[in-house]
Amino acid sequence: MNIFELMRKNGMGEYGGVSRQEIDVYQRELYKEGVANIPLDYARFLMEINGVQTDMVALFGLKRQGSFVRDIMEENSIAGSKSKNDLFLGDNFKEYLVYEWNKKSYTVINKTDATDKKYFAFLEEALFYFLQEYFTA
Repeated sequence: MNIFELMRKNGMGEYGGVSRQEIDVYQRELYKEGVANIPLDYARFLMEINGVQTDMVALFGLKRQGSFVRDIMEENSIAGSKSKNDLFLGDNFKEYLVYEWNKKSYTVINKTDATDKKYFAFLEEALFYFLQEYFTA
């Protein structure tokens, strides 16, 4: 079962996603704000599922009218990430999910011990790890 099937089975995510054009416009806005670009595979994810928002976990998406997801640009501003290298993509009660451009990896960072990091080359691996506690059998 792939990550999209698991997420749907568990009622996670804003389905329908966003269009490639919306992502392109958004990328230009991120650039103007001095925030890192959205990695290509996360952009593809957003075209399927525009983020996740539950009381326990969030994967950031593109804020649109009527959207319930937390906005990537807003969340990176709150986190103080005005960096072309790191892009915060989500959080849960104990970790952050970040894309590190200089390492070309998805990194899960422990909130209480920032030295406790797990690196993933592929988005799907990172999402399985990041969301594993929230999936039901």
